Amino acid sequence: MTIDRYYNTKQLADILGFAPKTLSNQRVLGTGIPFIKMGNAVRYKSSDIETYIEENTYDHNGMVKVNSIREVEEVK
Repeated sequence: MTIDRYYNTKQLADILGFAPKTLSNQRVLGTGIPFIKMGNAVRYKSSDIETYIEENTYDHNGMVKVNSIREVEEVK
């Protein structure tokens, strides 16, 4: 079993270039990246972040680019 890295709201907001409030609003609306709540602490799993980005990455024709992150990592 692989243990994911977990990010708090501020860390993820910094990575994605969002305001932390945007992620908070998405949680309330039930949209955005899945999250884990442990007590009052909100955390995002790295695998959920990657999946969300992959599912929301589009090519110039508006088609979803499947496995876009893995393709970029393989090129490196």
